[in-house]
Amino acid sequence: MLTIWRRHTAGCPHRKKGRNVLKCNCPLWADGYLNGKRVLRQSLGTRDMARARKKAVSLEAPDAGVFKAVGEAVTAFLEHCESEGLAHSTIRKYRNALGRLRAFCEAKGIDGAGDLTTEQLDLFRAQRGLKPITSAKA
Repeated sequence: MLTIWRRHTAGCPHRKKGRNVLKCNCPLWADGYLNGKRVLRQSLGTRDMARARKKAVSLEAPDAGVFKAVGEAVTAFLEHCESEGLAHSTIRKYRNALGRLRAFCEAKGIDGAGDLTTEQLDLFRAQRGLKPITSAKA
């Protein structure tokens, strides 16, 4: 498990209180120990705690959450759109286009969303046969 801490700057009023004081805007770092030995000490490249936590999680398990099936990604996106309160007509258009994308991926044998390349997406768009004005809006 990683410990997130602030590396206080020279001008920080919390510098003498120690690295565990997080109520300032100094850079965030992470330490990782395994069997009493430090295995990681790295800057997280941010001053925002939420971003630091996300980076720390990705450092702990770099391969976690990488694979997401196309169908799962489509479902998650549509659920996000509904939770954001988008108009029903907008969600309907997304559902239609993403349903076609899902069918395209199944036909081409594409399992994960990360397996989609720019060339494959261009092919998908070209195969839809939309007029330029519709294509710009869809």
